Amino acid sequence: MDTDYHDLACEGRLAQGFDQWDLKNPDGWSVAHEAARTGHLPPDFTRWEIRDADGWTVAHEAAMHGSLPPDFNKWDLADFDGYTVAHTAAEHGHLPPDFPHMDWVDIDGLSVGKVYAKKMSTLPANTEPAQKPKDSMRTMVYDFSKVRPPKNPIDPEEVATVRRILRQYPYEVEDDRIRLHPELKVTPEERLILRKYLMAKGYHATKDAVAELDSKEDAREDC
Repeated sequence: MDTDYHDLACEGRLAQGFDQWDLKNPDGWSVAHEAARTGHLPPDFTRWEIRDADGWTVAHEAAMHGSLPPDFNKWDLADFDGYTVAHTAAEHGHLPPDFPHMDWVDIDGLSVGKVYAKKMSTLPANTEPAQKPKDSMRTMVYDFSKVRPPKNPIDPEEVATVRRILRQYPYEVEDDRIRLHPELKVTPEERLILRKYLMAKGYHATKDAVAELDSKEDAREDC
């Protein structure tokens, strides 16, 4: 029986000295991502640049959970939409004090400072911020042309399918994230087409919607 290193990473049972961190499942999710998600990366881990299929690095996952080491310095690692590790840390309240690059922006012009300010605005009034957002000129921090994968084109028939689904079940945009219609029902084939459409719109905006779509049970065929 083959060893499932993802399960071992999830449970914190990888052998000491394990070094196959870039082993990935069919979705591009590496053993390192799983260890970061569950808080089981070793203290001397250095492979922060490993990416999944959307460019989401191990560092992004660790930043989301507040588990980056104190000496971490690869804040400019970005996914395929230019959303950096710093953006992710700011989004989840884990940006270090006096972070100097609040002007970094993703491909849509969203700055780290804006993400941080939005996070701070949702905290209780008596919260002491680690730092104040800084207004400064936007600076592009990533060369997307070198890493952005070619878009998987949607053919005209699939476009018609997506439009029909969204006319019946329009999505909403809340806090820069796409939210699926609560009564969405699609067939397995339609789900794949809709997933492709969502993924083409960018990881940051659609990751929650895609995860929700993946978790839905197969729906009945159209009446």
